Formats: sequence, C-alpha cells, structure tokens
Amino acid sequence: MRTLVIYVIAALAIWFAIRFTNHIERYESLHASGVPVTGKVVSTTCGNHGSFTYEYIVENQRLVGYGESSEGGLSCEDLAPSRSIPVTYLRTSPTESVAENV
Repeated sequence: MRTLVIYVIAALAIWFAIRFTNHIERYESLHASGVPVTGKVVSTTCGNHGSFTYEYIVENQRLVGYGESSEGGLSCEDLAPSRSIPVTYLRTSPTESVAENV
C-alpha cells in the first residue's frame, strides 16, 4: 500500500510538471512570435474564477478564446460584453491566444 501511495504521488508530480512546462512554452511562444490584435469580450462568468469569453479576427475569420480576468490584470467586473481588450495570438496557430499583451 505504501508503495502505491509513493507511485501515485510521483505520477501526480510528473503530471503537474509536464502541464506547467507546456503552459510556460505557450507563453514563451506567444511572447516571441505573438501577433497583437484588439479583441472584444463576448461574455463573463465572474463567479467562476473571473472567466470570460472573447473573440478576435484573424484574416477575416472570427476566433474565440477563453481567459480569466486575473491573467491579464483585468477585473472581471470591468469586462462588460463588447469591451475591447488586447489579445495576442500565434501567427502559426491563430487559435492559440491569450487575452493580454505579452
């Protein structure tokens, strides 16, 4: 039983490390080759970690992204639908975006 607990803890540690590393790599890519555009807030769910949905346009295609108000230093209460916000996306993968300037 003790060995099983150690394996579970080790597996969780590895999973968190991989997930955290992928998150860092995404932000590094956005910082290195991200394209800034102006997006608009579509909807908010302030009671759910200040989450919101935004849209932005790349080559006449409307794309949708999801974020949390704390990520971009924004207050969820200030994110009314239709409000303009900064969005940065990857030129090589326009659906990869973040609602902030990086």
